[in-house]
Amino acid sequence: MGDLAKCYFPGGHDIKTLDYDEALAETNRLLHGGSDQALSFTQRVDLFAEHYASDAKIPSPVSTNCPGCEFYTKDGEEESGLLSEKKECWKANLGWKDGDFESPTVLDVWNFRKKGKLIEARWWCSPDRLCPDAV
Repeated sequence: MGDLAKCYFPGGHDIKTLDYDEALAETNRLLHGGSDQALSFTQRVDLFAEHYASDAKIPSPVSTNCPGCEFYTKDGEEESGLLSEKKECWKANLGWKDGDFESPTVLDVWNFRKKGKLIEARWWCSPDRLCPDAV
């Protein structure tokens, strides 16, 4: 299974059920960096190459795609010295501290279809702490 398919099927689901419109939209989002800065395919590849050569991170916004991120650490991996890119990303994007990851977030609510709206509104905390107007 290709890397793009893993974004949509982190559990290894059947590729035949892939939503191609969603996959194309995600590909375009990745190529354009989720920003207003529209770069051509060649320019985007050059940007990726520059970041790779200089070992620089490419910032990624926090989104509903985060649960499918391949850079999560499993139990015990951080204690053995591995970094959690999820934590690194969320710290950089949201200013979180280590203790902030101990509470659940809207991403942990199974089948919650308004996650995207809450993320856009920058509501990350657990649903029991959400303002009812946000939902």
